Amino acid sequence: MMFLADALHHFARIGDAIQDGNPAQIVAASDGVLQAFAGYGTERPEWGQRQPKPTFDVWARMVPLANARGAMTGIRNKATAMIAD
Repeated sequence: MMFLADALHHFARIGDAIQDGNPAQIVAASDGVLQAFAGYGTERPEWGQRQPKPTFDVWARMVPLANARGAMTGIRNKATAMIAD
């Protein structure tokens, strides 16, 4: 369950960046979240016995990691477009 709480913490980080209204901060926060989420879907030997993948495998019906990554990518892309304008 700690990895689900960690994922929610990352979503709060995105919320803070969006609330600040700074597209560069949104992109940076999105990049950090996407990097963390990438680690959730794979076994991480350096983390020893505490692995995120089994948690997300068990909760996959309720917490589809691919959907979360897709949403985060969409947020990042919109913020990137705002910077380019």
